[in-house]
Amino acid sequence: MPWKRLREEREARGVTVDEVADRLKISRKYIRLLESGDLSGLPEPVFVRGYIRTYCQFLGIDSRPFLESYSDFLEERGEKKREPIREVREVTPSRGPSRRTVVGFLSLLLIAGLIVLVVRQVKKEKEVLTQMTHVEAEIARKAPGNPEKKLERMRPGEGVKGGEDARTRVKKGEKVAGTRTEPKVGEAESRATSASSPLKAQEGERRLNLILEAQELTWVFLVVDDGTSKDVTLYPGDRLEVKGEKKIYVKLGNGAGVIVTFNGKRLGALGGKGEVVEKTFTREGEE
Repeated sequence: MPWKRLREEREARGVTVDEVADRLKISRKYIRLLESGDLSGLPEPVFVRGYIRTYCQFLGIDSRPFLESYSDFLEERGEKKREPIREVREVTPSRGPSRRTVVGFLSLLLIAGLIVLVVRQVKKEKEVLTQMTHVEAEIARKAPGNPEKKLERMRPGEGVKGGEDARTRVKKGEKVAGTRTEPKVGEAESRATSASSPLKAQEGERRLNLILEAQELTWVFLVVDDGTSKDVTLYPGDRLEVKGEKKIYVKLGNGAGVIVTFNGKRLGALGGKGEVVEKTFTREGEE
């Protein structure tokens, strides 16, 4: 009878029946019955075979001799035919990915997302710079030049009528082009008083005033009175005010990026998004 070996192996390891029962979750009664070989007091065979395998595995011994002995016992009682003995192997449950693996994977995803955002931002800035470069080249090609004013000198004898000297004609009381006669004191004061205020008002009315308010990033080129030129980049929220006497030429790299006000009149955007727009503002209006 191999059953007494169970008790011997347990005692050799210094383990009590209570400790075995607590660790294997088997009744103390069944452990004592197995160790004594009193198999008649055990429960259903399906449970007993499980107890035998578990107990032998705990003790580190082969369970086949005990299972064969238990099958012989069942045959003698005529309860059940003998079943083939199978060695039960302990199966270690597979574990999922560790926490470190999950954290590393999420970190890689985050880094990849940041790289994509940076690449998109750099690409967008390059497109803006390319657009500005094209606009600069076009403006440099089409911008109006600064015409040189030719100074004409009066030739000797000009301003003299009928061959007479200007001083001679002044003495006679005649008006000569290009000469200046001194007005009387009272006459000069009256002329100055009557002419000063209308001239100032007229000068203020004829002065050109152009205001550019940026809504989007926009490249701007300006030429004032065919003389002073200005090349600026406006960012959203910027405000640029330009004043002139005769003419203001403006070229925008983004027609929808700037709100225009001319001489107090709000004109709004001059074109569509990304559209290059050219306008000339004079005293008569825009051209």
